Amino acid sequence: GAQLAVAALDAPVVSLVNTDTLATLATRRIDADAAQRNLSNLAWSVDGSTLYSAGERTREGPNILYRWRERGLGPMERFDIAALRVSDLQALANGS
Repeated sequence: GAQLAVAALDAPVVSLVNTDTLATLATRRIDADAAQRNLSNLAWSVDGSTLYSAGERTREGPNILYRWRERGLGPMERFDIAALRVSDLQALANGS
């Protein structure tokens, strides 16, 4: 079935929810990085196979893009991407 990604504004957490039953399928947490305040920006790849997230940090340093393949259920990947705050994420037409 279809799934929805829901971000928290007060914690670095993303929940994956089944849209038919509203049951939580998985919860993705960023516990290893105390500076990650939230993961408030979410985007699915065009084909729905990959979930991307970024959010606010509490310290100086690069902002981070997180990626989970396998419809958001795969292992977390982390990429340092920007010196400034990430305010939005969009899927690209090429599927990435």
